[in-house]
Amino acid sequence: MSRLIRISTAIFAVIFFIFTFFPGKINAESQTSCSERFVTLVNPIRGRDLWYDKSLKPLTDQYLAAAKYGFPATRLFQYDALTDDELIGEVRSFEVNGENGVFLEISKKLADKAAVTYPSGLKWSNPGILFLSAYSQSERRLLIDTLFDQFKEVFGHYPESVGAWWIDSYSLNYIKEKYGLSAILIVADQKTTDSYGVWGQWWGYPYYPSKNNVLVPAAGDSLNAVVIQWAQRDPILAYGEGSFYSNFSLQANDYIRSGKDTDYFKSLVNFYLNCENPIGQITIGLETGMESAAFHGEYLNQLKAISEYNGLKVVTMSDFAKAYRSVNKQNPTKVVLGEWRLTPTQRENITLGDSIQYLHKISFGDYFIADKSSFLDRRLPITGLKNMKCLFLWFLVVSFILGLIALRKRKFTVWVSSTLFAVASFGLFYRSTIKNGWQVFYGPQVKNITFTQCLSILVIFALFYLIFVKARVKFKDKRLLMCLLPFSFGLDKIVSAFRYSVIDGNHVVGFLVERTRIIGLALGSNSLALFDKDYPILQTLAFLKFPIDKIWQNPTIYFILYPLVHVILAAILYLLLVRARNRVRILILVILAVFLIIQLIWIFGADPGIILAS
Repeated sequence: MSRLIRISTAIFAVIFFIFTFFPGKINAESQTSCSERFVTLVNPIRGRDLWYDKSLKPLTDQYLAAAKYGFPATRLFQYDALTDDELIGEVRSFEVNGENGVFLEISKKLADKAAVTYPSGLKWSNPGILFLSAYSQSERRLLIDTLFDQFKEVFGHYPESVGAWWIDSYSLNYIKEKYGLSAILIVADQKTTDSYGVWGQWWGYPYYPSKNNVLVPAAGDSLNAVVIQWAQRDPILAYGEGSFYSNFSLQANDYIRSGKDTDYFKSLVNFYLNCENPIGQITIGLETGMESAAFHGEYLNQLKAISEYNGLKVVTMSDFAKAYRSVNKQNPTKVVLGEWRLTPTQRENITLGDSIQYLHKISFGDYFIADKSSFLDRRLPITGLKNMKCLFLWFLVVSFILGLIALRKRKFTVWVSSTLFAVASFGLFYRSTIKNGWQVFYGPQVKNITFTQCLSILVIFALFYLIFVKARVKFKDKRLLMCLLPFSFGLDKIVSAFRYSVIDGNHVVGFLVERTRIIGLALGSNSLALFDKDYPILQTLAFLKFPIDKIWQNPTIYFILYPLVHVILAAILYLLLVRARNRVRILILVILAVFLIIQLIWIFGADPGIILAS
């Protein structure tokens, strides 16, 4: 009996020791056999100019590796890949269903097609040209529209999934609103790797992002798309500065370079797909034709290892987003991953000394303006943004009160004319506001925005009232002059569209009617010809033009000289039209009104010019 007790005690001690010190080895299968454990295979596909092996073999090899196990993969196409007919033909031959999405990296070919300036002399991977955040808001819209239209032309529908190592929140909101969006792939936390610093999101765990900041998990301000991460990191070894730390990840090319093997990969799988949380997910993939060329063998090992786990579901990006929504209608209140504690308001790892509070109304500056920096600095927390107040548009209230006064005194046309003049003159400045933690200026930079906005409305109405109501000056046609004062701003659109250049010895004079299309006259020494031509974007930019945008950024010129010049223009037009035939007068007014409407549309669609930390 005593011998039996000793044997039982020894067996118990061995089992206790193994479970205590090697829990991952024993529980690897049981940890991942619980429901709602997902693997997402993602293959980013750039243009073949960037591939090490420029044949289609890397693409086919990746497909066959996944198809062997019946695994669907998500292929994210850069624009150059979408225009590669041979590559697209190969993809169409694949039998195992997968998903096609877009890879939001900008190439020269995409920029040229969208008529957007692509800076020369920089490496293709420089963040100052590669990401949408390197371009203005209007340029981002053009680039996205061009890419999505090309995708639809190839596949017959718009994509549900998008990816890039960084995607700014303005672009994501635009895509969501115009095309719909289910899943987003961005790079996992890395402080300084490949000139990209992305830091502060939930550590390796999927989430709904805030509309204002893709790194911040939503708390009532959701973009309603699910973020998953490329190269999810080791929960301990990857915490640090530089590529040495970020190489401890699920990526085959990362951990092989760090001297690790497939067993290390399995340990990370066990970590992320444990059963502590209602849902778990990992992303596996290699950049097609690039890392995939050298590390395809380890990719095969990864897929084989995944196939041996019980209960794992290999799904596409959009299918995972649907599964995530079925479990979480909104972000979970708490996620536990080892020592990491993740909530919609903060992430924390006491052992590593990490604690980041999430500010849901704060954006990175690239939400508003282009970031041409050679280092992408998108790291939380964002410092220097403390004033979260909103700017109430008091000038609208002031204008409404003035309108009531004018209506009571039966001088409503004076109010309409003065208001239209104010908007045409200072519309860019009226758009200036405080948003997402930033002071955003569309016109000149002014300290006391609210006061200056209200003052400008009052001054302009007062001047119009004094001139057209109180002054003893008699106008032959008062209504004509009141129309011409705001309508004179329609000339701005004509002036800003004027272009001049010398091409092949000919003087080219015309008007820009689209981003690269110019209509006008070509004057040679012995010739005169009309032309209507699309020029390359760089040649279009080389045309001489009136620098009206410089006027809008100078406070003195903008608030004094700019409206004064239009008063003078209105007076000249008045003298020319006051004695003109009624038909001629009406025609001129209609033309000016049309150009004014075009000008106002431009004003209220213009890109932000300057931002300051609020």
